[in-house]
Amino acid sequence: MNLEDGRIKKLIEYTLESFDSEVHTADEYRASLRTRFVWYVGISGYALLNAKVFWEAIRGAPIIGLTLVWLALPWIASVVLAVVAHYFTDKWATRDKAYWSLKRGLMQAFAMEVETGVGDVTQYTKLLNDEVPLTLKSQSKHAKALESWVSRIEISTFICLMLGFVWAAVGPLLLP
Repeated sequence: MNLEDGRIKKLIEYTLESFDSEVHTADEYRASLRTRFVWYVGISGYALLNAKVFWEAIRGAPIIGLTLVWLALPWIASVVLAVVAHYFTDKWATRDKAYWSLKRGLMQAFAMEVETGVGDVTQYTKLLNDEVPLTLKSQSKHAKALESWVSRIEISTFICLMLGFVWAAVGPLLLP
């Protein structure tokens, strides 16, 4: 052991606290994401239910058929994307929690090895960097991939929502 036992034990303790804090922060972030997705669906749904009168007032004529579909498209896309993103946020949470649970368990096992004098400081660094075991690296990779997809879908949902507002004002004048 390159570090004295007391220092490595304290380092492990701080690391475990850091893991717990990361899990808590990620949970709060995902909860706020889910809330935003619900709001996106609510706003888009409200617009879909009430926009026809607004569009007809802008246009000065009734809107029917395919024109109505084209005007509603950004709002419909926003709803669909928000629902998909909500679903993948749950998938991401499951993967992320599995990753942090595994990482925490491995760090606790390392702490027991330190207690018995078997642990090696290089093993600590490998655990922090997800170098051992391979399942830890795999869990991390899958969680990060889902996080990336959720982020992309959220941005797309927001863009569709904003386009819906712009299109609601301009679309009735441009469509036949």
